[in-house]
Amino acid sequence: MMKRYAEAHGVLAFLMVITLTDAEGYMLAQDSLKKGQAQKIGAVLRTRLRPTDVVCRYGGAQYLVLMTGTVEKMCDKLQDKIRIAIRVREPQLDVRFDLIGL
Repeated sequence: MMKRYAEAHGVLAFLMVITLTDAEGYMLAQDSLKKGQAQKIGAVLRTRLRPTDVVCRYGGAQYLVLMTGTVEKMCDKLQDKIRIAIRVREPQLDVRFDLIGL
């Protein structure tokens, strides 16, 4: 349904899956992210995203971001900004992104 709406109205939409990993690139275990860390990550995302973007935590170490009215190049820039901001606040963590066009 989202794809049809986007095509009809000329609006692009992307779903970004953000996965928190350790320094070696392995996804964090479900319970390894402490509550304080999760709150810091959430704050980073809220300050980096546009007011129209929708973010939610998906499992222990993953977040989903729905972005409409943007292009893939802007999503790539946003990924870089998010990665840097998370590493500044939580240096032991890294981030993996998956971008899905809707």
